[in-house]
Amino acid sequence: MSGIGEQLRTAREAKGLSISDIEKATKIQGRYLEAIENNEFDKLPGDFYVRAFIRQYAQVVGLDGKELLSQYSGDIEEELEEHEKEVEAEKQEEEPVEAPTEQVYQPAPARQKQIAKEENYKEEKQDAKWRKLVPKLALGCGIVLIVVIAALVFANNKKSSSNSAEKASSSVTITSSKKSSSKKSSSASSSSKKKTSTIKVQSLGNSAFRVTGIKSSAPLVVRSSKQAIYYYVSINNAITNQGTLQSGEKHTETVKNGSTLIVYLGTDTGVTVTIGGKKIPFTQVNGTSRLTIYLGANNNSTTGSSTSSSSSSSYSSAASSSYSSRTYSSQSSASQASSQAQGSQASSSQAQSSQASSSQAQSSRAQSSSKAQ
Repeated sequence: MSGIGEQLRTAREAKGLSISDIEKATKIQGRYLEAIENNEFDKLPGDFYVRAFIRQYAQVVGLDGKELLSQYSGDIEEELEEHEKEVEAEKQEEEPVEAPTEQVYQPAPARQKQIAKEENYKEEKQDAKWRKLVPKLALGCGIVLIVVIAALVFANNKKSSSNSAEKASSSVTITSSKKSSSKKSSSASSSSKKKTSTIKVQSLGNSAFRVTGIKSSAPLVVRSSKQAIYYYVSINNAITNQGTLQSGEKHTETVKNGSTLIVYLGTDTGVTVTIGGKKIPFTQVNGTSRLTIYLGANNNSTTGSSTSSSSSSSYSSAASSSYSSRTYSSQSSASQASSQAQGSQASSSQAQSSQASSSQAQSSRAQSSSKAQ
């Protein structure tokens, strides 16, 4: 078998490579490479590895691996034949009668050594695999343990967050129920306040009324029904508001306790008058109505009766003139399309008549005051 190792060594040295360079290129241990160069093939794990190592070594140094393997096979066969001849000669010397065919099946000592080395190499290789797998298995177990711990922590946090959310929702529900109950109680108290209103209306006769139970002031509301009406409101013999309410409109103003009101209605059909939410129960005559309302128990109805009676004629005359002009303007507008100008003139005459009535009322009050002195 001489010649294979020398050829490989010569080719390696010709390329300027070392054993370590061949080891890095082929991943074959350096001791096996040295054994190949020294033709010590029995130091290798087995015949399979010898052939594989020779082929890889030859490819790196640029030799024909097949030729070297054929040379190696020929050398092996020659060695086996020489070894078998030696064994047969020894057997013939010891037992000349024994047939040579019995020695054919007995393996050569060199072959037995190679088989034993191959088995040892396989065992070492398996042990090396297990040694490599042990740290990987330990790492995998550690990762699995970390994942399990993280999952448990996540589940615990999720459970605690859900519990906190349930507590928050329950607190919100309790708070909302408290708010709703407080709203209900406040609405109940307000409704009870509304129900327990102390304002009372007393009829004095002749379209005169007394309203008691007002603390300091109350709203006066005059509401029309299905037709337009003319009205005016006088507080303590002074007109505070006047005009025309269309169908469904209302007039609201604040009146103080202790005042004397006069509410004039050009047409009282369907009209409502309320003070502090209390309706004034006047009798509707489907015509002109003049309501006198005394606010407060201490307001004497006889006080200022002369002034109210003296000024009533002026209020009535002004109201009747303004109402007749408003009625005439509405009739003319319904009969002719050009009556809009006449209506505006009628409204201006109404304003002039109301101013005249207020001046007459002031003159009558001045006369009554002079008479009283």
